[in-house]
Amino acid sequence: MAHRTPEPHIAIRRLAPGDAPALAAFYNALSASSKRTFDPLGATTAAPPCEAIVNDNQPDADAKYDLVAVDGPRIVGWSFVWDLHGAEPVFGLAVADDYHGRKLGSALMDAVLSAMRERGLESIYLTVVRDNVKAWTLYERRGFVKYGAFSREDGLPFYRMLAGPANEGRIAMEWHSEPPAWTDQGGKITVTTGSKTDFWRATHYGFIRDDGHFYSCDVSGDFKAEVKVSGAYTDLYDQAGLMLRLDDRNWMKCGIEYVHGAQQVSAVVTRDFSDWSVAPAPNHPPSIWLRVTRQREAVEVHYSFDGEQYQLLRLAYLPPSETCRVGVMCASPDGAGYRVAFEGFTVTPL
Repeated sequence: MAHRTPEPHIAIRRLAPGDAPALAAFYNALSASSKRTFDPLGATTAAPPCEAIVNDNQPDADAKYDLVAVDGPRIVGWSFVWDLHGAEPVFGLAVADDYHGRKLGSALMDAVLSAMRERGLESIYLTVVRDNVKAWTLYERRGFVKYGAFSREDGLPFYRMLAGPANEGRIAMEWHSEPPAWTDQGGKITVTTGSKTDFWRATHYGFIRDDGHFYSCDVSGDFKAEVKVSGAYTDLYDQAGLMLRLDDRNWMKCGIEYVHGAQQVSAVVTRDFSDWSVAPAPNHPPSIWLRVTRQREAVEVHYSFDGEQYQLLRLAYLPPSETCRVGVMCASPDGAGYRVAFEGFTVTPL
């Protein structure tokens, strides 16, 4: 089946026997800028690897689904979903440099996604370079959602994106100071913190820091927020937990803070100036469960080491507001960064 494009002389069709040399020529002609964001075949390729891709598209293999855009004998665009029967089918897309700006990428993507819907493929995954805003904006318009970030061995940062039923019911959350690496999948948020990051205002230390990592949603009215936190705390003041934020001058964070080799159950309430209260967390617990309840101006912080028996840590005041941001927080004020996992984050209206 051929799919028409905005230009009648260009057709989109399934990769077919005999296409391997043209596919190799297309890939090798991509500029360094294009291969920076699309390199499934490495720096260069040849006909044999492309022949293997053609073979994987045949009915007896059915391991890959590749579409090409052709202008006469030339392949000018390529899109695919590979690992069709695996746990994470992966999407890829590239257009010849001299065909950019002609809506060919959108046409290829729409054709591939339509074919995957007809096949009943539930979820599709992709990675995209973080600074390729045009690409990930296109993907978002087609239903993909960012669920993680990582950096390649050469340091190039990427987003992980996902489309499909796995996104259903997902709380729409946004980052304040996005960390260098993170995932949000299957009810578990994992983060690698950035170095020298923190939330603090003025008191005792004299500085203002507002570059900690905060992954949050907008909440109206009274609510209860809960989460389980498990961190590999390493350096002084490594911290993780829940945060409520009205603005940069009015917020509360609570959870674990690592102080002189020991975990402390911690709460910081900020109304222009930050305060800090702590309670010992005995025996280096592997996890802490947090429950924060807001009713009008009152904020209650409870914690547990088993998810069943909770203790009150703090009753605090935050100015009344119709909405606030609520979510998970982590930072490394003195350290180089560490890994932390948040599980079962929920917000329940009261």
